[in-house]
Amino acid sequence: MNTFLDSAATAFQLISDFDPGLWAIAGRSLGVSATACFMGCLIGIALGSFLGVSKFRGRGMVLTLLNTFLALPSVVVGLVIYLLLSRTGPLGFLGWLFSFKAMVLAQVVLVVPVAAALSRQVVDDAESAYGEQWRSLGAGTELRCILLAWNERFAMLTIVVACFGRAISEVGAVMIVGGNIEGFTRVMTTAIALETSKGDLPLALALGLVLLAVVGLLNALIGVVQLRQQRHVVVADHRDVARHRQAGALQRLQRAQRQQVVGRHQRGERCGAPRVGDDTARIRDDAPDDRAPRIGDHGSAGDAPPGDGGAGGEIGVEGKAGGEYLSGVEDAGADPGAELIIRQ
Repeated sequence: MNTFLDSAATAFQLISDFDPGLWAIAGRSLGVSATACFMGCLIGIALGSFLGVSKFRGRGMVLTLLNTFLALPSVVVGLVIYLLLSRTGPLGFLGWLFSFKAMVLAQVVLVVPVAAALSRQVVDDAESAYGEQWRSLGAGTELRCILLAWNERFAMLTIVVACFGRAISEVGAVMIVGGNIEGFTRVMTTAIALETSKGDLPLALALGLVLLAVVGLLNALIGVVQLRQQRHVVVADHRDVARHRQAGALQRLQRAQRQQVVGRHQRGERCGAPRVGDDTARIRDDAPDDRAPRIGDHGSAGDAPPGDGGAGGEIGVEGKAGGEYLSGVEDAGADPGAELIIRQ
């Protein structure tokens, strides 16, 4: 117990005193993991978005292989990268072995399956919900990949943070390809393993506390992102509810106006132009006092000119229209196409 307390006290002192060796290792570890996370997420999210949208033969086999790579042991990845980058390997001419670049490459290989598998699931769910709508608008596979990934950007940010945690906590691959060289390739995880084997427990514990703090910050960031996503969804739901309420109020107003117009028509009130068949409204609108008589109107006995008043007789019609006096006769019993004589 005394050894643990003494080691913890010394570790906190190293952290508070900003020990150069401690913070140099922590900075190098953050640099390697951040670079690998950035590159791996670019490749993995692009691959996962494509797999989530596209449908092709053999897709199930590709997804099975991708899910298998999620459990890929880091020491196996380190061994494969070591063989590729060794002097006798196909990539030996690069000279990356036991360097910063080799550690980044190893962590990229570990991050890509995680980013691809998680983003593929997210985009696949979004495709099931919105894909048909985007296809109806003419969006192709590539465009849907971009649009759906952007639509799920909060979930993608959570995937990025998870990938960073996967990279920074890795020890096997970076130890094999990096060599754990002090001042060059020693990171927090490899330094903890080395200092523990050497018996320098305070430095190992201090590095462990820094690593736990980084992981804790990542989890806090994930929580903030998820909370913001939930608030974004709630705000969007409230906006939809308000929009639906406004639309419902407008529909009720329009329905009330239609009912009011129908009620006026039923009560015989005039609403706009006179209705067809409303003789009273037509006579009142045209010319109630001096309108021209219509052909076929039968005048009074005093107005009719002398003539035969029997069937088929001629009935005189006189009227005033446009400031001129017109008179005419028509055959009262003739067909509608009978000859009409107009006298001026």
